[in-house]
Amino acid sequence: MVALTLTWNLLTGVALADPPEIRMDRTELQVGEIVRAEVVVTEGKPTNLPDLRAPEGLHLAFAGQTNSTSFVNGVVTRELIYAYEISAREEGTYTLGPTRVPMRRGMSEPSNSLTIEVTASDTPEGDAPLSLEAWFDPTEVWVGQVIPYQAILKAREDIARTNFAQVPSSEGVQPLQAEPTQTTRHGRDERGSYDQIEVSIPYQAVQPGTWPMEGAVLRANVIENRRGRSPFGFSSMFAETRPVILRGDPVEVVVKPLPPGPEGALPVVGDFRLRAAPSIAKPRVGDAITWVLQLEGLGDLTAARIEPLTDLPRAQVYDVERRETSEWTKEGLRSVLRLEQKVVPLRQGPLEFPAQQITVFSTVTGTWQTLTTEPVTLRVRKGASTELEVSSFADEEGTPALPEGDEAVEGIRPRGPDHVAHRAGPLLWLSWLLFLPAAMLSLVQLRHPLRRWWSARPQQGPRPASFDERLAALPDDPDALAAAAHQLLRDLLSHGGEGPLFDDARQLEAELSASRYGQAPLPGDLHPRLARLRPLYRPEAR
Repeated sequence: MVALTLTWNLLTGVALADPPEIRMDRTELQVGEIVRAEVVVTEGKPTNLPDLRAPEGLHLAFAGQTNSTSFVNGVVTRELIYAYEISAREEGTYTLGPTRVPMRRGMSEPSNSLTIEVTASDTPEGDAPLSLEAWFDPTEVWVGQVIPYQAILKAREDIARTNFAQVPSSEGVQPLQAEPTQTTRHGRDERGSYDQIEVSIPYQAVQPGTWPMEGAVLRANVIENRRGRSPFGFSSMFAETRPVILRGDPVEVVVKPLPPGPEGALPVVGDFRLRAAPSIAKPRVGDAITWVLQLEGLGDLTAARIEPLTDLPRAQVYDVERRETSEWTKEGLRSVLRLEQKVVPLRQGPLEFPAQQITVFSTVTGTWQTLTTEPVTLRVRKGASTELEVSSFADEEGTPALPEGDEAVEGIRPRGPDHVAHRAGPLLWLSWLLFLPAAMLSLVQLRHPLRRWWSARPQQGPRPASFDERLAALPDDPDALAAAAHQLLRDLLSHGGEGPLFDDARQLEAELSASRYGQAPLPGDLHPRLARLRPLYRPEAR
């Protein structure tokens, strides 16, 4: 039988299947070092990854798989290689393996095993070429407060690349979806020169309690050899690197619940200021004034709501435009909520803008504060002026509208804040007479290129989900339901607008925000209230 099997193998040119084999570059490590390990499957068809587990004291990370085919003496050998990275955490003697690989006809034969010796690092503490320090500051915060996780990598060796393999995380303190900041500085001390990489990652406290967390895990590729050069003369791209794993110390954050606030106060936590100003200091009748109300500072303004102007005596108030931006900086999460409204004076005389306010929780004083603007009174002059005086606080200009007069002319009303009257003269008519024939000739010449472009246009993408489909897809889990409903409401409000439905949507979004921060339970009538907001849905605005 063995002779027949060998004869068939030689005739078909295919090698026999062997048990899996564990291979390593070396089995003697120091604490903190990383070595590559491979599980090689020869002439097999695995259905899943090998069941390879690392003993306590070693950390095992899957690094991908490759295929290898060789042809020797008429025999084809196919190998499937599973690559792993093993990092040494503690001193000791460890055994890696044996392992089995799931195959189409069951588990494979057991593989070999390797003995790994891990010894203490021969680099004295404080003299290591790479060191990592990471911490939260502050460690005692309020619910809703945004705090930084600082990490400083000090390197005395050349580094090709660094990345976080793990960052601290818990149910009560979670990272934000914001781009971390990173700066690199060069320094020198008694031991020589070094590079210091400082990284700041934004986190937000979402649930009261004491939350211990594991420290960050940073992977750095240290350049070992720059002498190898490519045929094109580049050396840095072909440098040999050595992976190093660095671990930060465990951290703990204490999250305090917010004290009871005024009735209707929303969980807006941070250090903010509120200011307001008109775009025109000395308006005339009919001028379009841009009234700007801006809340800005360090913190999250997702739940912030400011009441816009609704009605002013002696003026026409138009719809509000809401803008919200945030950026993670060295100081923290800098957020800006800006409301702009067009106001057109209808009569000559004083035009009064009332004081506006919002209640926030100050992380500086640890108390609720009501931010209030000062009332502003403008003296409206006669109309028929095209010169606008714009303050430095505004970034848009107004436009003229009504003719002059002590009061608005009977029967004439503002045609809109962006309306500008144009008078067509003889030169304008001459321009049209010269332009129309040239435009017609151009269209005739472009009809074939336009037809080819229309035929080669890309196909439209998939159909956006309808409101009913998104409503039906809401999950049952309370936390996932609150997150999905919150995202749906943000899509409904993304294009802006005012009215009863928009007010209901903003109120429901505020209740969901309070529920996610643990300030209130999840609304029991969530689905019916969402269904009533169907008219606000615009798939193209997502």
